Amino acid sequence: MTLEERIRSSIETRRLASEAISKVLKNNKKLSEVDFQNYLNKELSGSKAVYPGGWYDPPPGGAGVLFASEKSPQRLAFDSLRKEEFWPKPDNYFEENSVGMIYFSPLAKETGMIGDLGFTLYNGGNEKIKNHIKKSLEVLEKITEEIKIGMKFSEVYFLSEKIMNDCKVVHKHILPLYGNSTGKNFGHTFPWSYQEPTELELQAIESKNFGVIKKFLEKGRVYINEKEDFVIPDNVAFTVEMSVDDKDDPSLPSAFFHMLITFINGVKEIHGNFNQIFDTVGMNSFIQSNY
Repeated sequence: MTLEERIRSSIETRRLASEAISKVLKNNKKLSEVDFQNYLNKELSGSKAVYPGGWYDPPPGGAGVLFASEKSPQRLAFDSLRKEEFWPKPDNYFEENSVGMIYFSPLAKETGMIGDLGFTLYNGGNEKIKNHIKKSLEVLEKITEEIKIGMKFSEVYFLSEKIMNDCKVVHKHILPLYGNSTGKNFGHTFPWSYQEPTELELQAIESKNFGVIKKFLEKGRVYINEKEDFVIPDNVAFTVEMSVDDKDDPSLPSAFFHMLITFINGVKEIHGNFNQIFDTVGMNSFIQSNY
């Protein structure tokens, strides 16, 4: 299997995840965090292409789901979805005047490629919140548009910091990083998108050993942080992701978005996969992604 085929598998896996999420949101008007996680895993249980649960587990099922009232949105200011306090709960609902964050980590059965996807939801009329969510996505898209082959990940990190500062927003959250202690990061590579899997990794993929694949993925990512010298090659897939807070108004919820950048034989593509979801929940009146 070529690197191009593996990257295209990640693109398709992310698209399938977006489609499944849209179906869950369309068919269930009032959802708790646990409800959403369960319905999503059930929606994917019959898929021949994608495992029903995500590889990034915990949180359970590989899905991060955070719902809160627009008046008390502190739950969305997570630092790590690994922490039990940010696992899906049965008594937090996405309903009228709610804001939410959903992250899912789908894994392709045949290739072992990931297709991570994350975004913010809103079901209310507060114009300041709408504008903040829209602005947050625009900032992230602006960052992705500036990324080029040959850049170091540390350069992408400082580019992101500059654009966010210019736009008067900030990414505050501190995350645990493999090989770099702790610190801020703005995304990570998709393993096997820029180099072939080892013999042991290939055996796990071909035997569909989910638990072993998950361990390889957890340790195989390279992060976009201030110290990383990884240079963007002609073939690669990686995320650019962040929780965006307004510098001047801490009452606004954190807005989380998670983009996929791919280079295939030197050709760049940006993948959002958000618009179908925005349409489903009625957010298309104030926000649309360019990707």
